Amino acid sequence: MLALGIAFALGSAAAGELTGFTYNSKADLFGYYIPDASRPVVIGGRFRFRDLALGAQQDFLSFRPGNSKATYAPVMLEFDDTRSRQRVNEMGATYYENAPRILPAAFRISGSKIAFAGDDRQLGHVTFSGKLDLAALASAQGDQPNAIVLRGDLSVGGKTFRNIAFGWFGGD
Repeated sequence: MLALGIAFALGSAAAGELTGFTYNSKADLFGYYIPDASRPVVIGGRFRFRDLALGAQQDFLSFRPGNSKATYAPVMLEFDDTRSRQRVNEMGATYYENAPRILPAAFRISGSKIAFAGDDRQLGHVTFSGKLDLAALASAQGDQPNAIVLRGDLSVGGKTFRNIAFGWFGGD
């Protein structure tokens, strides 16, 4: 696969703050990165971190930042409000009615490193910084579905969860 060098620069920021939208990777990163279920990340006793979702390379090419009506981005974090009503989807799986999806205010994917920043009215400022194990990811995409493929730190509303281990799921 080709490495895509996509960058959008928006505004200015304080030193060290993530800005813009950069994607530069040769690897196929598409999929859902699911935190280790034995160590759930729960915020305020209510919100559970469900996944970090990465789009396909085409999603990065077509991404246009700043669309206030967008419900999808090629990098986003998803949470479940475990106090909200549960519903059943068309495939018979349950889901939570209130499931905040954090779209990026900025992201940087370069090689094996991922950085993300976004905001949500319920959760506040959300950041993620992590490192992919590209060899483990390739194995997970093949015949080792339970491999740890990503480790990183998540901050939600000022609280930081360190060294979260993630598996990979390719979707339905």
